[in-house]
Order: sequence, then C-alpha cells, then structure tokens
Amino acid sequence: MFDRNIVRRVRKIAPFLQFDSDPYPVLTPDGRIKFIIDAYTVSGNYPYSQRYAGTVPQLRGANYIRNSVKAVVDAYDGTVTFYVVDDSDVMLRTYRNVFPSLFKPLSQMPSALRQHIRYPVDFLTAQAEVYSTYHMTDVQTFYQREDVWEFATERYRDSFEPVSPYYAMVKFPEDDQIEFVLLVPFTPRNKNVMNAWLAGRSDVPNYGKIKVYTFPKGQEVLGPRQIEARVDQNPNMSQLLSLWNQQGSQVIRGNLLTIPLFSQNELDVLFVEPVFLQAEEAKLPEIRRVVLADQQRVVWAPTFDEALSLLEGQQSIESPSPEAVAASAAGPGVSQKVQTLIDQALSAFQGYKEQLAAGNFQAAGQKLDQLSQLLSQIGNAPGVKPTGSAGATNGQ
Repeated sequence: MFDRNIVRRVRKIAPFLQFDSDPYPVLTPDGRIKFIIDAYTVSGNYPYSQRYAGTVPQLRGANYIRNSVKAVVDAYDGTVTFYVVDDSDVMLRTYRNVFPSLFKPLSQMPSALRQHIRYPVDFLTAQAEVYSTYHMTDVQTFYQREDVWEFATERYRDSFEPVSPYYAMVKFPEDDQIEFVLLVPFTPRNKNVMNAWLAGRSDVPNYGKIKVYTFPKGQEVLGPRQIEARVDQNPNMSQLLSLWNQQGSQVIRGNLLTIPLFSQNELDVLFVEPVFLQAEEAKLPEIRRVVLADQQRVVWAPTFDEALSLLEGQQSIESPSPEAVAASAAGPGVSQKVQTLIDQALSAFQGYKEQLAAGNFQAAGQKLDQLSQLLSQIGNAPGVKPTGSAGATNGQ
C-alpha cells in the first residue's frame, strides 16, 4: 500500500536492475489491467567496451546492457512478476542464483501478455546511437570518422528535433506477415538526406532481432527535414498554415513518421505527419490535416484515406480557386446536386474573403475548411471531370 507507483515498486523489489522509462498497460482477456516494464542488466566493467554516453539517462556509464527481463505489475492488487527473456545473460544468471524464486521463465508468461511484449524504446535508442559510429567496419574509415550517422531531424511544434524511435507495422520482403517494429531513420552527419534506418522487431519468433537497411551510395533519398521543407514551400499548405497560426490559435506539426514500404524487394519510403490546430485558451489539439509524401510529391487532406487518394494521383481537394473548379467541373448536363454544391462553394469562398478582409482569421479558416469539403464532394460527384492535382507539389 505504501509503494503504489509501479516504477518505484519494481525498483524496490529488484534494485540491481535498471528499468525502462515507458511502462505500458495491457488489458487481459479476463478484464484485468497489467503493466509491462522492460528491465535491463547493466555493468560498467565489461572489458574492451566503450561506455555509453548518449541520451538515455539511466543507461549512461554502462558498457554492458541487456534487456533480459520483463516485469509485469497487476494494476489492481500490485502483484509483481519478473519474466526472463534472455537466458544467455551471464549477469542475470548470477542474480537468479542469488534470488532463485524471483524470476520465472518466459514460457510461464500468459500468452495474452506474451503477444504484447515489444522492443523497448530506451534500449533501441542506446543501440542506435552506438551503432551510428560502430557500423563502420573499415579501420581507416572508423579512425577518420568518415561515415558517422545521426538520427534524422524533424520539425516538432516550432523547432527541429532528432526523430525519436517510434512503433510501426512493417512487412519485410522475406516474410509473409506484417510485424510490429520499432523504427528510427538515419542521415549522414550534418546532412538531411536519409541513408539508412534501423528496426527492432517485437513479434515472436523474431523478438529482439534488429534489421538495418542502408540505401545505395549515390542514391538521394529525401529525409524528414526535407519533407518538412516541401510542406513549407507548398503555396496552398503554407498559406493555410499561416492563416491558422494567427491570434487565438496555434498550429502544431506532429511527429513525421517514415514508413518503409517494400515492393518486389525494392525499398520505398512513405512519410506521414499529422497537423493539429489548438486554441490558445482550450489547449485541446484537434487534427485538421494529414500530410503524406513520397520522393516526388507531398499532399494533405482532412483524413489519411483522402490524402492517400491524392498521393495515388486522384483529384485534389485543395484547389486555389473555386471558380476555376466550378468552370472545369461543370460539364454539360451537370446534375442539380452538383450545381448546388458549386453554388455553396462559391458562397463559402466569398465568405472566406469577407472574413479575411475583416481580420476574423478563425472564422476565415472555418470558411476555408467548408470550401475544401465542398470541393471534395464536387470532385467525387458522378459525371464530374477531374481537374488535376492542385494539392500536390514536386518540390521543384
């Protein structure tokens, strides 16, 4: 009853272990909530090994780190169980000899929990930071530090930050099933092009394994920061972002996810970023757009499905002029429904200009959203001619 905080609870039971900073809850079939916490055995005395000095505080100073234990805490009665996921860890073998009743083998973990174990973020962060230098196997290259990698950077809110590892669903070319993996993209030091990404696998039987994919030398693959620049350079996007980011509201650019896609053993990349709008007083972000991008174009739409349709080459819902859309879309014999939508779009555009001239930016933004939705309905109506892809840009 005194140690109700789950992290403090496991640390008090096993103070010789280091614990991950991100415990996560799992709902079991019997309706109970259990938290899973990754635990590490660490040492600073491993021979001929460099000490870690990266961004994960609880692992700094160690030159031996193993994610050998999963701690499970029952959220109702506080029961703590430690499961061993790495029998080859020599340090853990010693702890098991000292405390023989404390640890249980992974085979005794209920299958409902075993399906939810995942590659821990802190562990992969430390591994990726070390690997950014030690991926160089040529002695001269390593000595000269000629090919040092670093985490790709992205715009988050109002600043650029290194991309934090994130979870995604990926299908590797040699496998039939989609996997739950932890990803982080790399760029060469002081450059923005992406040259590699690293993935920690979470699904059995590949749990704990790491895959690294590197792009061929000389192949220019856009990185997250370059995709952010394309959003800023797109006239339609930058205009609307500036309009939203006025007094009374704030635009929040969410995390830009880099999703690897495999097609016939060739690697492509899809970029996904949510854009939120938050009122200064409410402090409740609302998603307004989803940005999708590949190596050629960047598009956005109110939903992911609409943005994906734009990226695949279908009609854009973001047109600069509703009059132009109406003129090109309204062919002979246009239905009354389409004509009504066109009239409503023209009215919304007129309202947008009036509110903008009056300095009512929030109301103008609402009119612009209404206009986008009406243009989307016009474009999807039967008998309407496509008008091109005004919401896309090739970044030139």
